[in-house]
Amino acid sequence: MPVALIIAAVVALDPAAWVTEFPVPTAGSAPRGIARGSDDNLWFTQLNSSSFGRMTVAGAVTEHLLPSEHSGPIGITTGADGNLWVAEFDGHRIARITPSGGIHEFGPTHGKPFFIASGADGNLWFTELDTGEIGRISVAGSLAEFALPTRDAQPIGIALGADHNIWFAEFAANQIGRITLDGVVTEFALPHEASGPRAVTSGPDSNLWFSEEFGNRIGRMTLDGEVREFEVPTADSHPRSIVSGPDGSLWFTEFAGDQIGRMTTSGDVLEFALTPFSRPIDITVGPDGNLWFTEGDGNRIGRVSAQRTTCVGDCGGTSTVVISDLLTLVNIVLGNAEPSACPGGIPSSAPVDVVLILQAVGNALNGCPGG
Repeated sequence: MPVALIIAAVVALDPAAWVTEFPVPTAGSAPRGIARGSDDNLWFTQLNSSSFGRMTVAGAVTEHLLPSEHSGPIGITTGADGNLWVAEFDGHRIARITPSGGIHEFGPTHGKPFFIASGADGNLWFTELDTGEIGRISVAGSLAEFALPTRDAQPIGIALGADHNIWFAEFAANQIGRITLDGVVTEFALPHEASGPRAVTSGPDSNLWFSEEFGNRIGRMTLDGEVREFEVPTADSHPRSIVSGPDGSLWFTEFAGDQIGRMTTSGDVLEFALTPFSRPIDITVGPDGNLWFTEGDGNRIGRVSAQRTTCVGDCGGTSTVVISDLLTLVNIVLGNAEPSACPGGIPSSAPVDVVLILQAVGNALNGCPGG
């Protein structure tokens, strides 16, 4: 195919081609939290059915009911003991689930547990939305709760920081909080009012990265509390959960935008379209190196490929695609060159065809992802 024709045929590639969605068997179960288990499966909570599911990377699902009715599970994480730990929002309990499906519930807690994270001390730490507390539970079930200095802060997201402290997002107070393993709390105000910080994660740069649901931004905070904010391209997308990906980028869900976002540490963004009205909520890194997420209204578990965000067409390894790279790809298609002529510019096992060349042309025109 002539190069001129290839360039003339460039269109915006549909990011949905990078996404796979798997239905959850129980209708209307409202998947919420998701985490990688120690058994290398994906585990997720189901708010409406008071249950949890286990999904293989091939998409096979097994569902289990929690012992308590109307428990309303949301957050889930893997503990240092290799078990899954679940925050039962409506049940005021924390549940421990073995990889074989054995369940034990602890509580009650003072408030409604929302999200939960594993700490550097081997304990589990969780937010309590309505009472404005941070909870801590040992793998044996010993419970402690710490009141936040700001009343009605509504903490939601929580994560372990690079400093071994626990960090969390105060949704109503417009702050990011830090709690030491002995319970000492520090709160950091955000630059813009009513940003609605929702989730937080430790980034590849050892900073904290967080979503601003109402501000429609992704924020970065140093361990000293200095903040920089980056706009999300889609207006009113309501970014929610965020996680550090295996590609060195930050990945986040866009609840109202029905998209998955990918942001480099310099603030460059790619967005991946989902089925309309899917309403993605939580996101995690799977055992296969891809990003897995829950769709609250779509009643599905989704997967987006992190591997496919490499810079297609970058034959020279310069994080750019130039005309000589495009010519190399054309020669590979025509049989005049081997794929080895473009090391690093062709995703593993991907065919060199017109679709791949169109991706390369898009990168030549718009820049490499994260470049």
